[in-house]
Amino acid sequence: MLRPGGRLLIENNNLAELLPRWLPAVVVERDGDFMIDRSTFEPASGRAVTERTCVRDGQVRRFTFSVRMFIAVELKAWLLAAGFDSVDQVDYEGAALAAGSGRMVSVAHKASGADKQP
Repeated sequence: MLRPGGRLLIENNNLAELLPRWLPAVVVERDGDFMIDRSTFEPASGRAVTERTCVRDGQVRRFTFSVRMFIAVELKAWLLAAGFDSVDQVDYEGAALAAGSGRMVSVAHKASGADKQP
């Protein structure tokens, strides 16, 4: 539980910036080893689902993972619904969040007892 006067900071991808440059597959090679990601974005769930294949020293490993992606207004609404009193959203440098901001930083505030109105 966050005490009164506390803050919660969440730093994540800015979906508005990420989707226009989304690549369905990415291959990275390093020293003869490979990492291959095949990814999809599922709008209904807000999840990026990635199937990763790693080839290292001739051994192949495959696994799947997903990441929940948020648009700013959705994350702000969730934080307010969770009981935070205010939420500020900025880019990684602290400037106003914009569609082109690479990262989104959300700072949720819990008012101190003295700040609360009766």
